[in-house]
Amino acid sequence: MGINTQTPTKNLDVNGDARIRTIPASTSTNDTFLVADVDGNIFSRTSNILRVASLSQNGTTNMSGYSPTQLLDFYFVDRVHTVTLPPPAAVFRGRLIRFYLYGGTGSNFVVNGVAAANSGTTVPLNWVYSGSTLTISGNNNNRFKFIDLICDGASWYVDNR
Repeated sequence: MGINTQTPTKNLDVNGDARIRTIPASTSTNDTFLVADVDGNIFSRTSNILRVASLSQNGTTNMSGYSPTQLLDFYFVDRVHTVTLPPPAAVFRGRLIRFYLYGGTGSNFVVNGVAAANSGTTVPLNWVYSGSTLTISGNNNNRFKFIDLICDGASWYVDNR
């Protein structure tokens, strides 16, 4: 059934805002969450909605062969680590990966496979782009920072908002 569309692609296809006026409370411990992809398709996800990993100091993580389901939502990075992102592709469009850089002084976080900063973009102190590699180094000024990467289907970009 299509609402505000002549060509529905799902059993219920709403072209516009949607609202549910009454949602009963649940007492179940096995609930799932409703999530939407970048195209607005609705899916269910188990209660383990945020998938997290820790990347060890002086380590290397190669994500180049990862599928979207293998990418986690959040990675803790202990100061010194090198990450290689998956090649950008349509299957990663809209996908956000968040790194949290923590640990002592002397950080050196290297991300391979990221697009260079756009002209006019303010790049934080001690962030250096070289080709498709971003190196974040320095002392205390880069500790306890979130580094967000988002894919548009053609490139991975740093989102420094």
